[in-house]
This record gives sequence, C-alpha cells and structure tokens, in this order.
Amino acid sequence: MWLFLTLACQSTSNSPKSELNSEVPSQGSAEDAPKSAVDPAQDVRLYFAKSGDCVNDCIQQVNRKAVIWTPQSALDALYNGPLDSESGLQFIACQSTSATIQSIEDGVAKVQLNEACGGCGTQTVADLIEPTLLEFDAISVVQIYDPQGHTQLDDPKKSSRPGCLEP
Repeated sequence: MWLFLTLACQSTSNSPKSELNSEVPSQGSAEDAPKSAVDPAQDVRLYFAKSGDCVNDCIQQVNRKAVIWTPQSALDALYNGPLDSESGLQFIACQSTSATIQSIEDGVAKVQLNEACGGCGTQTVADLIEPTLLEFDAISVVQIYDPQGHTQLDDPKKSSRPGCLEP
C-alpha cells in the first residue's frame, strides 16, 4: 500500500514516466514485493521440560510465532524439540517418535503416540502434550493413547494417559 501511495505522489511530480517505471519493483517474485506492515504470525505456546535435576515446577512455557497453528502442528513442533535459543529445556519423548491427533470432538482431543512408549521417569511426554493442546480453545480434555490404542481411563470427561507412561 505504501508503495502505491509513494508512486501516486511521484506521478504528480515533474519526473518523466520512464524514471517512475524504473522504480516499480517487478511482480515476478515474493522477494521483490514490499513487506507487509502486518505480521501474519500469531503468538503460540509450547511446553518443554526443564533439564536435568529439576524437582519442582519442571515444565516451562515457551512462546513462539507461527503462521499456521493447529493441534497437529503443535505436536509436531513439540517433537522437533526446543530451539537453540530455548536453552536449558528438553523434550521428553518416552521412546515415542511422534504423536498424532486421532480426533477432536466435544472438547476431547484423542492423541496416539507412535512407534513406542515407555522409559520415562516422573516427567513424561504427556506432561508436555497436555498443556500444549489445552492452549487451543476447542480442547478441554486430552486423552493420550499408546501405540496399541490403550489409555488408562476411559472417561470422556477426563484427561488420561497410557500405562506405559507411568514411572
């Protein structure tokens, strides 16, 4: 928009049209187009574990920017782990390689861990998945299933995790 206004103002000056046209960026690529003053990215939150010997309050909220943010993209971002700038944090996979949203209905998100599950201590991947997904307005309950499709609690109104995540 600012380019248009600048060009409109210049067209009323005594400059020849050939000079004006030489200042107009080509329409060939997005790199040549003027940058928008509005940032389309939104602020989003993920949760990671504090490293090492943490004993109290061991989950840390991390703020990031994302253009597209869905429950599945949030899980994918978790499994990609903390950024270099988020030092002192870690992702606890509990032997799972990823997690997949199976469904979201009536505020209940059903999430399946992929490949394997186990080997965690008192903190687990569920402690990171649950608060991350609860950031979405459409989700109020998170039920996590092991790779075989089992969880410990079959109550649709309560969050649950599979037995393989017990210490």
